[in-house]
Amino acid sequence: MLTAILSLSFVVVVVIVLHIYARCALRRHQAHRRFVMNSLGLTNADVSSGEPPKRGLDPVVIASLPIFVYHQTDGQAEDDLIECAVCLSMLEDQEMARSLPNCKHTFHAECIDKWLSSHSTCPICRAEAEPMIQPEPREGPAGGGAAAAPMLEPIMASTLVCDEGTSSSVGGNQPSPKGRRLWFTAELVPEDA
Repeated sequence: MLTAILSLSFVVVVVIVLHIYARCALRRHQAHRRFVMNSLGLTNADVSSGEPPKRGLDPVVIASLPIFVYHQTDGQAEDDLIECAVCLSMLEDQEMARSLPNCKHTFHAECIDKWLSSHSTCPICRAEAEPMIQPEPREGPAGGGAAAAPMLEPIMASTLVCDEGTSSSVGGNQPSPKGRRLWFTAELVPEDA
């Protein structure tokens, strides 16, 4: 019985010592972390707020997305009705709607505005909602009319044989250590054009 009491007392003392050590080590780690944060110029709210950084679109970008009044046609089938994927209800006649420019999906304007304030992608296909800059098509050649394609000049072909393991050999006079040859073909355009 005495050994059981002694063993239990020993276990309790070891647990208390480990608890005190863990608290001291944790405080030391937190103090070091605060020191590093202050030296980097970060505040505690920037790092440990628990919330992920806001990833939505800028309100100016959201306001620049196309908005229109949705018109439902009389003979429109039920399969052709548009459902707002944010609120899961159908778009009704005369409601304000927005269409995302990259994927052309349509939603209630206030629903997609709320969605885009915290997300930067389409709720259906996950395409970027921010309008992408499209390159402008290049103009044709100066002179107004469509120019015919230039005539192709005759070319001459030359072949170079290079044995693997050597710097280069034309004609393949030196044997390859692995028995493989590499063939290169170059096209030469005559200078008198």
